[in-house]
Amino acid sequence: ALCIACGRKKDITAGVVTDCMALIHKQTGRQISLQSGVIAERRFDRLFIGRKKEEKYFFAEVTGFPFETLLPETGKKLVLSVKKREELEENIPKSTYTKWFDYDKIEKVISVRTVAAEDEIAVFADGRKKKAADVFAEAKIPKEQRKNFPVLAEGNKVLWIPGIRGSEGYRITKETGNILIAELYGGNENGR
Repeated sequence: ALCIACGRKKDITAGVVTDCMALIHKQTGRQISLQSGVIAERRFDRLFIGRKKEEKYFFAEVTGFPFETLLPETGKKLVLSVKKREELEENIPKSTYTKWFDYDKIEKVISVRTVAAEDEIAVFADGRKKKAADVFAEAKIPKEQRKNFPVLAEGNKVLWIPGIRGSEGYRITKETGNILIAELYGGNENGR
């Protein structure tokens, strides 16, 4: 695997192999740099050997509805719309790829962007939050993938990490008048 990733056998010594093997017993996220921009990294229960992915920042401000954007790196399309509660006859969807949020609780402009270090998401009904990074770790998303992962956010408050978790802070209640509908096309459920 080292030879394939590096593209050659030169400079791959027994010491390099030993260092890579030692990663198996270290914490998730530990890594070593090898030749030609290749890294070896412990990712949960696996050892990853490959090229480090370039970080790409993505930002799209939601200026009106309906709104749609292609998410970078995934090829998936995110579609946002706002509807009055009376217009919707169905129950709140339980799909991983369709989420409803209380639009009346949103105070600032929302955006679709790559996750930031200071991002938080309300994970409990009482409003307690977790860092988005912790939610990614619990979902076993490797650090390398998190850097380019898109989120729906209001400032540093995350409404939705698509396919992983929605915020409890924007949960629909009896008082909700307007609903923000977020749909991700290109996921796995019902052809989306």
